[in-house]
Amino acid sequence: MILDDLLQLDRPALGELLKAGHPVDPEALRNREFNGVSLGLPRLVERLTWKKFKKVFVDGPDGVLTGYNEAVQQNPLDAPWIARTRRSGEPVRYGYFHLRGCEGEVVPNDWDRGLLIDYGPPAAPWEPMRFVKDPLVSLTPGSVDLLLGVSYLALGPLRVPMPTYFALLPGAEVPVA
Repeated sequence: MILDDLLQLDRPALGELLKAGHPVDPEALRNREFNGVSLGLPRLVERLTWKKFKKVFVDGPDGVLTGYNEAVQQNPLDAPWIARTRRSGEPVRYGYFHLRGCEGEVVPNDWDRGLLIDYGPPAAPWEPMRFVKDPLVSLTPGSVDLLLGVSYLALGPLRVPMPTYFALLPGAEVPVA
């Protein structure tokens, strides 16, 4: 399967692929950028938000794998992922997260085959992102060449799937400081 195949699928088909996905080795993500593509959203929503983004996985405190999203220019999908920057020249980063296994987590729709991107721990108590979690699977066993994720809200005991599927493709390595 390739990105072009995913772009043709509707949300129910993407959900079935996620349910059938394979575990992801977190070490294969460490200190790497991944080029992200939103999937299954109406074009109007994409125009108001984004189609392309980066997800960056880095070492956090105590060896915990953490990361963030990075805004990129909304050029064609076959063009490079170019970071948007602030006036200061710094990249626009948002949605900081921790990465962990799905063990012990109630994940909707049997989307518990891979890892869990959890925006809760780094978010402040007033930030809505603290309720968002993204299950992430590989579409090929033992590979990170094409990853599939989706977002859901964890509101107490409730798990509310959101229509925000995404694909991740390997990008550049992140230099270790």
